[in-house]
Amino acid sequence: MTSDSTVLEKDINRQIGSKVAYLLEKQGYEVVLTREEDVTVSLGERTSFANQKQADILFSLHANSGPASTMGVETFYFDPALLKNELESIDSKTKAFIIKTVSQWHLMSKELAKDVQSSVIQNTYATDRRIKKGVIQVLLGFQGPAALIEVGYLSNDHERALLCSESYKERVAEGIYEGIKMFVDKHFA
Repeated sequence: MTSDSTVLEKDINRQIGSKVAYLLEKQGYEVVLTREEDVTVSLGERTSFANQKQADILFSLHANSGPASTMGVETFYFDPALLKNELESIDSKTKAFIIKTVSQWHLMSKELAKDVQSSVIQNTYATDRRIKKGVIQVLLGFQGPAALIEVGYLSNDHERALLCSESYKERVAEGIYEGIKMFVDKHFA
């Protein structure tokens, strides 16, 4: 098994992300990565960058951490209903604008999350932690469908070893690619 200290989430994410980008570009899709090199880009900057580039979708890739026994892949999408409490103190005009802007992409974001999650699970046979709604900073403010995947738990010895394996990273990347392609072909082709 690989030790915790030698495996960095940023490296796993960049390796898988590069593979996904390559597969999409090979099929003629234009892909813009927020990080191609080892630089820090804040979550807000990632969202702004995607909006500036007028990206059709935003897809964010991460590796999870938690109790050592926890395993699995999960994909998140933003649900505007989760902002209800946060919007209580905002004036009604601003509140209506925020809800309208966010709500128009909610169902498509959920579908994107579902397509990618099912495709990754089919390709990897990982534990399916399902799609989940959440208030995740990188998804907030993107003007289009957006989802975030946690490709596994680096805190779990078995999954950390898998995520260090080139063949497993390839299968994860293929699953993400196939899910994104399925979604984009339905909505943007």
